Amino acid sequence: MRKQEQQSYPPRHRIVQRALSMRSGSEGPRHDPYSWSTLTVTLNGVDHTLRLSALGGISYRREARDGTPGAVTMTDYPERGDVSLAQQAWERAVGMTVSEFGRAYDRIHRDDIEDPMGDPSHYI
Repeated sequence: MRKQEQQSYPPRHRIVQRALSMRSGSEGPRHDPYSWSTLTVTLNGVDHTLRLSALGGISYRREARDGTPGAVTMTDYPERGDVSLAQQAWERAVGMTVSEFGRAYDRIHRDDIEDPMGDPSHYI
């Protein structure tokens, strides 16, 4: 009798590596700049970036870090109160909402925030 071997496959969305990063800045004319922020989640070597603009534009970009062609970008300009399809796509891809990202980022990077009073040893 032949022994049957079972192959085990990893789960479809197995997370081997995950990193969170956030950037913000301003752009536009010097007399009237506007702000933007990007939230990036790197899952298994693929960057999922959500760009939120003060002008109302929301874009989602998915790009592999290894240089594999096929970066995908989705942009929309939702009306106030409408749901952004780009934001929904980003949330589905990374498995968390924008507010959950903010909480996780703050929890991970709590020591990255500079104390305006300086080092605690100066005033304790």
